[in-house]
Amino acid sequence: MTAGDSKGERRGEAVVAHVSADNALPLNATSPFSQLISRQIFQEGEIIELAVRPSAWWIIFRSWQTLLFAAVVALAGVTFDESVLPGRRSTYVELGLMLGLARLMWATVKWMSCIYVLTNMRVITITGVFSVMVIECPLRRLARVRATTPVRERIVLLGTLELIPMDEHFAINVWQTIRHPDDVQRKIRAAISRANQGTPPVAE
Repeated sequence: MTAGDSKGERRGEAVVAHVSADNALPLNATSPFSQLISRQIFQEGEIIELAVRPSAWWIIFRSWQTLLFAAVVALAGVTFDESVLPGRRSTYVELGLMLGLARLMWATVKWMSCIYVLTNMRVITITGVFSVMVIECPLRRLARVRATTPVRERIVLLGTLELIPMDEHFAINVWQTIRHPDDVQRKIRAAISRANQGTPPVAE
């Protein structure tokens, strides 16, 4: 079976059906998910049970330090006159705005390239802007799933999960800033249990 055949397409459609509208993943030719399908990464009999990307809050959490600095620069241009600041005041405002917008744009591109996938065989983290990087671990090699949610994510009802393998042959998958972390954690644990028992996934 190849990932490009009709069964692969049906699996791709099933992904969208299992994802909430807030985290829906469009299957287009340029998305990392479509690149995975075209590269035939999925194995025969592998079923995608869940596919999510981080909440849009991820963009702010990754950019706040640069945004704060940009705001200080812009505010300096608005607050102080040219007797205090070297150069024109408008230069500081423009520099602050450009710096803030550039950081937000880059963070948005990185956010769009990040997808977390749970199949009946593996957990997969997909990242990368210029080249796709895949971090995976078979469900039967996962030791545990641990919530490591920082306070800033708890405030907006989000969460981060660490998927820890049994040995160092596999890297730790970190699913950051996801919606409904408790539900996602339960699904992953249920998938691990089914994989260890050799039972098929439950249709939703």
